[in-house]
Amino acid sequence: MVAPADVALWSCDTVAIYQKLSNRASLLFTSGSDESEIWLSNYPDQTNDPQSSKSPPNLIPQAHSRDRLRVRKDTFEKIMSMHDIFPHFLETVQAFGLRTKDGDNTWSNFHFRKLMSEEGFQICYTIRFFEPNHRDIGDPWSPRQMGVYQRFHASTQRTIWVMIKPPQRLQHILEEKIGAIHGYKHLANAQFLLFHLAILSFSLANWEEYVSAQRTKLEAYEGTSIFSDVDCHDANDYKLGFEDKQNLQRFRGKLVKATAIIDAAILLGGKLKGFVERVAPAGLDVTIQETIELELEDYLSEANYHRQCLISFQQRAVDTATLIFDILQRRQGNTSLRSAVANEAAVKTMMNIAVMGEIEHEVEKKTAVNIRALTFVATLYLPASLLAGIFSSQFLVDNKEGTMTVSPEIWKFIVVLIPMIAVTLALVIAFQSIWARDKQVKRLDVKREEEGVPVGAQA
Repeated sequence: MVAPADVALWSCDTVAIYQKLSNRASLLFTSGSDESEIWLSNYPDQTNDPQSSKSPPNLIPQAHSRDRLRVRKDTFEKIMSMHDIFPHFLETVQAFGLRTKDGDNTWSNFHFRKLMSEEGFQICYTIRFFEPNHRDIGDPWSPRQMGVYQRFHASTQRTIWVMIKPPQRLQHILEEKIGAIHGYKHLANAQFLLFHLAILSFSLANWEEYVSAQRTKLEAYEGTSIFSDVDCHDANDYKLGFEDKQNLQRFRGKLVKATAIIDAAILLGGKLKGFVERVAPAGLDVTIQETIELELEDYLSEANYHRQCLISFQQRAVDTATLIFDILQRRQGNTSLRSAVANEAAVKTMMNIAVMGEIEHEVEKKTAVNIRALTFVATLYLPASLLAGIFSSQFLVDNKEGTMTVSPEIWKFIVVLIPMIAVTLALVIAFQSIWARDKQVKRLDVKREEEGVPVGAQA
């Protein structure tokens, strides 16, 4: 396609724009059947109205906001060529097409040029707004966009409209507007201005409900953070975690995008206000022009109010995120403090156990001393016990003369007893020697551990 000569301006790189369109053609245009329409209102005597009969809008539909346009590339090129549409409109077209996520571009792409070959003008823009998506899960609101192009020929009073994805409700509104002014000749030449005004007003219709929904969502986050117990976490308290901060960050990102959309809408409203002042038809009733300008001022006033609400929501979201982070930090600090107290108590318990072990060790040492003392005493008492046993045994007997005599068997007993005593004493001495050596080894091991020398290392 070749750009019309009267719009080949210095600020427009026509070749680059068409090349970019060609590169994205597979994502922008359908390869199936055309569904583009030429829209006509339903009034039977519409053909008598030059503003409506000669300027039915060309509607280019889209199945959903992330789908291709339901028009073939060759059909779209014919529309561009037939109506000498300036290349700036292609930038609006490229905001549509197949994609996997919502784009971040919020620019209105407003362009206005007067025709050079005759009296008239061209204008295009992209307008964005929010609509309920009627989904059961996720965010119930989705951003929508609509592309608008108008070309006006003053000599024939002919207006060409091209609308990309106009909502069905907007089409009904435009029909109602045409019906309202039908038959009023002094309004006929202002119809295109009323169309632009209706499109702007439609884009603002859902903003109040959208802002209210975001306010409700923000208040839920604020309630969780403000009324959540800070120092302890009760099972019946609000569930507050780092996930809330993540969700709040995503929510704030949506607020930022919504603010960018309303900013673009405000800028577009200002541009269209200047557009009305420039192209108001000669002979247009002053009251009608003032009414249109007042409507635009009302639009800008309401849009600015919604913008201020969104900006305040962003600040509140930042404050809430900070508060949530502070609460989580405080809880983490309390948890760390409780862990430190528990560790300190565990250390004290271990120290008490060590002290008790030392006391038990001392008791064992005293017990061992007592046992050794008792063993020694028992050893000392062994001869006495032996004598007592002898005197109470059969080895000493009374004779008829009344004196005690030694039995001949006693020498066998003495022969057996003396080795037994020797063995007993030897065992006692041996065990005492072993115990003393083990005690000395343990002392050396403890001393080496205290000095940092591995146990078992050679001196």
